[in-house]
Amino acid sequence: MARHIAVTRHLPSTGYNDDWEPDPEGKNPHPLKFTRATPKQQDRGYLRLLHPVTGVTPTPTELVTDRDRCWTRNMRKIWDVRGIRVPGNGNRNGRRAVDSVDHNAERRGGAYRPLGPSQSRRPLHADAEKAQKERMGVREAAFTEWKAR
Repeated sequence: MARHIAVTRHLPSTGYNDDWEPDPEGKNPHPLKFTRATPKQQDRGYLRLLHPVTGVTPTPTELVTDRDRCWTRNMRKIWDVRGIRVPGNGNRNGRRAVDSVDHNAERRGGAYRPLGPSQSRRPLHADAEKAQKERMGVREAAFTEWKAR
């Protein structure tokens, strides 16, 4: 969702009616825009992303990975201590889980880790892709005009 919000942030936040038609008095964002500004707009964005036909759903592997991170031993540990933070639980492992590191004295970023697949290779929702192409067209035209001067 965050990537789709970033891609469509240039679109207007108001000016559309409840039927997503242009309306100067309208309170809704551009129909292609993804936003979390209100619960209604957030729900609309997530439902568009998760739509079984037009959406960009997570892969089955990602769903299983997310489920396993939460609902296996990590959730049991939190349940056993009645909901408080558990050092070393979930993604809180290694050096960052230990509160004894003096961050004022030690400022390095940690061990080198190779980057995973680029998020830009992940598919975009058709609405976000259309908005991105429109924006790139405007940027390219401005650059061409600037270059011609």
